Amino acid sequence: MRLNDAPFRPWSRWLGMAAEPAKRLAARTDDGLDLAVWRVASSMSPARGALLLLHGLGANRYTFHFPGRSLAFFLADAGYDCYVAELRGAGDSQCPRDGWDFDDYLSRDLPALVERVRRESGFEEIGWIGHSMGGILLLTYLSLNPLAPIRCGVTIGSALDIGAGATDFEKLRRLLPLLKRVRWIPFGALAHGLAPALGRRPNRIDAFNFHPGGVEGWVARATHANGFGLIPTQLLTTLAALFEPHGMALGPNGARFPETLKVEKPILMFAGGADRQVPKEAVLATASRIHGCATAILSEREGASRDYGHFDMVIGKTAPIEVWPRIREWLEQVFRPALG
Repeated sequence: MRLNDAPFRPWSRWLGMAAEPAKRLAARTDDGLDLAVWRVASSMSPARGALLLLHGLGANRYTFHFPGRSLAFFLADAGYDCYVAELRGAGDSQCPRDGWDFDDYLSRDLPALVERVRRESGFEEIGWIGHSMGGILLLTYLSLNPLAPIRCGVTIGSALDIGAGATDFEKLRRLLPLLKRVRWIPFGALAHGLAPALGRRPNRIDAFNFHPGGVEGWVARATHANGFGLIPTQLLTTLAALFEPHGMALGPNGARFPETLKVEKPILMFAGGADRQVPKEAVLATASRIHGCATAILSEREGASRDYGHFDMVIGKTAPIEVWPRIREWLEQVFRPALG
């Protein structure tokens, strides 16, 4: 049994439905791990382009391929070949027993995933959509690899300057000295165990991931039951540096982020008006460092029907109406020149 295995309930028992069809592929890293990549094929032939969809910290493929509410399926129906990846230790991917950190994602997982998507899709350049840490990885990867075959990127609830604005992660960061005494945080198992009680009445766990009223109760329960996994403490230590004055030191040259951030590709950044993990102020602070970056604040003040939290920007009850079409329309503008 892999370390990231947990006695999760079958999705059918929680949702009463199955995820849209997806073909499981594998990407092999240079240290010998197989990473799961789930292809949701384009409804058009030829496809408009290929997209890599990448989850956040402790999450898995269900962020973007949630049964009955799949952004991957929506974009595939719009003509994009979608590849929902799972980083090491997440979902169906292999999990190294000695743990891993953010640099392992950057130097090992991402090159393997990008190349697998390019090879399978046949496109020289691909688009990238990242939620939370998946968006942080996008920005840091592009900054460290300016010639990477990435055509464009969309981030959802991602920032490299988490200290800007109020975030609940600040409270969790205070526990880091205690957490360092253990190697693993069994976040997935804990969320699974609590899932039956969630999504019924207001509580801090639901509010951390969803703005009140942002998702149906069954979505909250299903997300916590099967949407998370194991988190190595050393990875948390790396990400905690986002709160420090000089940020994270990454890559072979120890580049500091966000100070040295330099991204030359088209980027669209979404921020939730009520995101308790990555506040809109943090997203805007990061966006200000990217020339020509487009931003979208999902809040009533900015014209949305409601304020959005961290996960409801992707799987919230109004995301298919208010968020997904904006991603599709932006991608159409970026990929249009490639259509010739």
